[in-house]
Amino acid sequence: MNRLFLALSCAALLAGLSTTAPAETIDGYNNFDLTAFTVTSAGAGMYDFSFTGSGQSGSGVFTTVATGTTGEYLVTGVTGTTDGSAIASLFAAGTYPFALGGGDNDLFFPAVINAPNTNAAYLDIFGLSYALASGQDINLYYGQGQTGDPQVYDLLTGNIAPEPPSLLLLATGGLALAAFTLTRRRLTPVAKPAAI
Repeated sequence: MNRLFLALSCAALLAGLSTTAPAETIDGYNNFDLTAFTVTSAGAGMYDFSFTGSGQSGSGVFTTVATGTTGEYLVTGVTGTTDGSAIASLFAAGTYPFALGGGDNDLFFPAVINAPNTNAAYLDIFGLSYALASGQDINLYYGQGQTGDPQVYDLLTGNIAPEPPSLLLLATGGLALAAFTLTRRRLTPVAKPAAI
């Protein structure tokens, strides 16, 4: 019985260690080209969006306020999913650590040309940034520098944190192993010194 308990505890501990994602450094971000990025008006400062490409996908709603420039809006909120994970929060403009310019969270509707880009787009080169419930950070931006450049919309990811279920599994395995060790020590008889 004790050996079975020890085996299960060790298995839970190892499962937690093997599924915990490593933390990425600031230089360790990943960049994916998107094959489609669409934005449609949902009325009253709300814009539906969706994107796909390079195994990435997402959709949701941007909440915006007008900036004072015709067709330019500041994204103040975002809901939806990216790669199956819920969007948890929007990064404040200029605070995303991996993006050029920190992500300005500007949305253009209808799409406009923003230098140095030569084609109309809903986003600029600084993009907009948000965090996922999985711990991953996302920056969506427009990266086409000139006509004919194959790189258009991009998704930049980084700052991957361990998934909460993995941490829970790791903690449970560690506690079970500690409990087994303490129980075993209490049940092990102490040798008495021989009588003289």
